[in-house]
Amino acid sequence: MKKLTENCKRLQIKGFAIGGIMALLLSGIVIVEANEVRNSILVHYGVNIAINGTLQSFPQDMTPFISEGRTFLPVRGISEALGVLVEWDGVTQTVYIGAKATGTPLLEAVPWHEQHAMGVEAATILGNSYQNVMVPRADMTFSSHNLNGQFELIRGTIGRVDESGTGNGFIRFIGDGHMLAYFTIGTYATPEDISIDVRGVNTLRIEMDRPRGIVTASGSRPALINPKIYSANIPVHVEIEPARSGSPLFLAANFLGHSPHLGVENNIANAALVRDDASILGVTHRDVYRHFGNSNALGFRMNGWRQYALNMQFHTLTGTLGRIDGSGEVAATVTFYGDGRQLAYFEVDGNTRPHDISVDVSGVIVLEMRISRPRGGTIGFGPPAPASPAFFNAVIE
Repeated sequence: MKKLTENCKRLQIKGFAIGGIMALLLSGIVIVEANEVRNSILVHYGVNIAINGTLQSFPQDMTPFISEGRTFLPVRGISEALGVLVEWDGVTQTVYIGAKATGTPLLEAVPWHEQHAMGVEAATILGNSYQNVMVPRADMTFSSHNLNGQFELIRGTIGRVDESGTGNGFIRFIGDGHMLAYFTIGTYATPEDISIDVRGVNTLRIEMDRPRGIVTASGSRPALINPKIYSANIPVHVEIEPARSGSPLFLAANFLGHSPHLGVENNIANAALVRDDASILGVTHRDVYRHFGNSNALGFRMNGWRQYALNMQFHTLTGTLGRIDGSGEVAATVTFYGDGRQLAYFEVDGNTRPHDISVDVSGVIVLEMRISRPRGGTIGFGPPAPASPAFFNAVIE
């Protein structure tokens, strides 16, 4: 194949990868960035698609192509040619091929096996009235449900009941004793759609707390609106993860070390900055850079660092920045240093949603990432708790 022919084009992109291209093919949207072009991919057009022996034609923005030995096909175009419904769910980053499952109300499919002070009632949330809302009727409540491994997903909306307290409330989903998802419901919480993976779970426990304390106000009253559960045979779906060029940071660069755990120096408490699993917006991610154990030392600022040897072999670090579920809302910081010089600085607070970041590491010998969290308290005592930042999908090239 010649480098450039009439069927071959070079697509210039910045922070844009194959997964993103496929996502755009779903919607037929084409994005062109004119400035700061950093990367390019060579694609070869001229791929023919025949369905049941009949050649198909697609709009220009759905044209199949080959890049680096892989063939990329338009999911929407092919699905519609087969007469199959295709739908993009932006909340769960899922492409649904075939009918989208409607689900069954949670308590209809799996009634309470046990429950303490958990209620279902009408509730007003941000001025809107809702029916079938699970709410706590005491400070600490729970319900348990026998799933027996027969279900795949729970969907619903979480929020804060109007005119409830100003402190934090909490919702936890626990499967067979393991935490599935953890949400903090603060004073300014807005309704948020959630999806909980319950594949293989036999016993589900839902906990709702609105803690009361001597110092803090009564907690916000959490609400789970119209929860539905989906059986294990829901239509097939394809998960789309943003693909990135380059290699994972922990594989490409030599690890030099991290801060000790819970040592105190100059009134700053160290927390080991580790690479671990973490839940962000109800989704569990692997290889997340975070403070060990999500702990916070009352009366001290928490500081953690981690270092890698780059030896001037790389130019860009990319990844996703977010807030770990169940942590506080006060702003914490994530800072990247190259040979002692600050390269980039970010803040993470209770309103932070996962977003991609890019750090220029050209010429850097030693890279250090540092997470700092301000002095914080615990429920019912001390100042408000800080957010716990998460840096994941870290790729270096």
